[in-house]
Amino acid sequence: MRHTARAFVLAGAASLLAQAALAGPILLRNDYSPSICGLEVSVGENAPDAPVQQFGGIQQPWEQSFDASKICYRVSTPPDSCGAWTDWRCCEAKEGESLCAID
Repeated sequence: MRHTARAFVLAGAASLLAQAALAGPILLRNDYSPSICGLEVSVGENAPDAPVQQFGGIQQPWEQSFDASKICYRVSTPPDSCGAWTDWRCCEAKEGESLCAID
């Protein structure tokens, strides 16, 4: 009985690893505004509670690739002046490259 339970646990773990291996990078692209004063990106399973990377002075076209299963981002509001932040928006990786358009 224990061997059967262990086999199910191992099969489940292998399935999760296979799904993670198939997920590609997430491409974050600025389709939002010609100019964004500030952008914060949190990367990883715990995003947006993971450490934050900051980007500034973003002009269209702009994109950045993140090798992660999940990212969350927020932009300055209004976009062309740094002051307040929008709410966090999150994107999760899918098979192949995933597009996450800033909106």
